Amino acid sequence: MAHIVQQPLSSWYVLNVPSLGLGRVASLGKVIRLRADIGKYAVSPTMSVLQFSNNVTIDYIYASMNSAQIQQQFEGKSNGSTRQSVGTEMVHILNLAIPADIKEQQQIGTYFSKLTRLITLHQRKCLDRYEKAPFAPTKRSELCKL
Repeated sequence: MAHIVQQPLSSWYVLNVPSLGLGRVASLGKVIRLRADIGKYAVSPTMSVLQFSNNVTIDYIYASMNSAQIQQQFEGKSNGSTRQSVGTEMVHILNLAIPADIKEQQQIGTYFSKLTRLITLHQRKCLDRYEKAPFAPTKRSELCKL
């Protein structure tokens, strides 16, 4: 199990990249990658920034954080009727299984990264077909049959 360690307040303003951003209000459980090529970030107070030590890979953590198991943890701990939210303390107690072997983490993370890219490319191809279609499909299932 991995535990997210509370850092001293002075280090809260130092953003090491790569890191992950985690939505805590409204976009509950939404995970994004914070990349170095973008430059500086303005971080919303409704987002937690997750930074990790060298013994975990970002690709593995990103895939794990998007899993149904983690999403269920958020749903079970959320509060609020209009906008679901969790506090920062909830982020610190997430149960996340991480293989001890860094190579295994890399293999799993790479697999899911490639799968995500493949799905994105397929969706773009379907959207491109939709935009070029002489008619608009009436059902989503027809979108990729064009």
